[in-house]
Amino acid sequence: TTSFGLYVHISCLIERLVTQPHLQDEISLNFEDKELEQFYHKFKRAFTVVEQFYSVEIPPCEVSYVYDYMKKA
Repeated sequence: TTSFGLYVHISCLIERLVTQPHLQDEISLNFEDKELEQFYHKFKRAFTVVEQFYSVEIPPCEVSYVYDYMKKA
């Protein structure tokens, strides 16, 4: 169920970014949590191809949301 939930969330996120490119993330991440910092960099590296293909950038707050979702799972 965790994998399916992430799949749906990320799919919807990418669709939102493609169809509503004016959406901006005004939240910056505080990297006091070193696990979050490591996750952020790994996530961004893993999604580089997706971001390039769709010409979008996944906002830090969304990466943080995925991190929290996975931690609670």
